[in-house]
Amino acid sequence: IPALVYTLMTYYPKGRRLCGDEGNKISATLLDLTARGIITAQESEEGLFTKGQAELTLVREAYEKAELSEYERKLLQLCFEQIAPAGEPLRPKDIKRYAKHHANRMLAELNELDALLDREAKQKYYGPSASYGKQFLTAFLPPFLLGLLLAISGLARILGIAMAVFGILVPLLAFIGFSTKRLNQTGENQFALWLAFRNFLEDFSQFDKKELPELALWERYLPYAAALGVADQL
Repeated sequence: IPALVYTLMTYYPKGRRLCGDEGNKISATLLDLTARGIITAQESEEGLFTKGQAELTLVREAYEKAELSEYERKLLQLCFEQIAPAGEPLRPKDIKRYAKHHANRMLAELNELDALLDREAKQKYYGPSASYGKQFLTAFLPPFLLGLLLAISGLARILGIAMAVFGILVPLLAFIGFSTKRLNQTGENQFALWLAFRNFLEDFSQFDKKELPELALWERYLPYAAALGVADQL
């Protein structure tokens, strides 16, 4: 889902700079749900004192039949069961009003949504942060202990001291390994693929009209463009 792509891409600082504000993952999800027919989007009519604004409506039948991730279902429940008045479309003013009067609850809901994404991303893409540390410990701890033993016993004192000093690097190297964040191989592959797709979308405006994809395909691109921070360029 687009929000999971955003979570993957923002794992590294470079991705956070490219993908932009965290609100993009919610916008991307709503765009994706619209493309899938689970919600509909339209602009309300202008009133005497009000301008028209976007309205999102939940298609109840499609919602009940759709295969949704935990994140998508939780977001829809937040939007259409808590924020929007019962049975009414969701409007920007409803979100502002809810955030104003229920700030702590809103923050808790958003944190819970983030936790759902992080849990799924961890299962699929995150690597064990201690892997390098374990490799360093396995490689250098035995020589350190042997060198220390030789130095203390007086046997091969110079060699023992050298091995012990060499082994002092173990804690430092292990610390670096334990504190290094990285994706697993699947995550790295997916990161590279989505980065390439983002570059493709950035060049979208330079395409000849004949080269542009069909409308249906373009609609599928848009949610991911939002997640990758390049929706304005489509």
